[in-house]
Amino acid sequence: MPGKCYEVAVRRLFVVLAVGLAACGSTGGSQTPVNLPVAASVSPTPPAKAFTEVTLTGQGSRVTDQFELPTGNYKVTWSGTVGQYGGNIIAYMVGNEKTLLMATTDMSGSTLFQSGGGFFFIQIDATGVTWKIIIDAI
Repeated sequence: MPGKCYEVAVRRLFVVLAVGLAACGSTGGSQTPVNLPVAASVSPTPPAKAFTEVTLTGQGSRVTDQFELPTGNYKVTWSGTVGQYGGNIIAYMVGNEKTLLMATTDMSGSTLFQSGGGFFFIQIDATGVTWKIIIDAI
């Protein structure tokens, strides 16, 4: 049979457990509310403006009106009609940089252009040529 010291130790243990449970509440766990950060509201991104093909026509050398190209890849197609003495077409896409699109005596063809987005114009050197340039997204 256990001695008196054992009985005192067991009583003390029960007192400690009872005080501990009382401090935690009747469920045995903490009921302190937790403040969680509130998520920021997110606005939906508006849909991208649909790109419509750009068609430019003219005769001889000139600089076109400015147009906008969103970020993406484009096919640039050209055709032309030469005058009595022949001709050639040299064209540059000009935005933040100047990019050669074509330098040819062929009166039809195409090339690819990658746009970082922004406003552009085309500088055309085509003495004696009536030309048409079409820019379309691919």
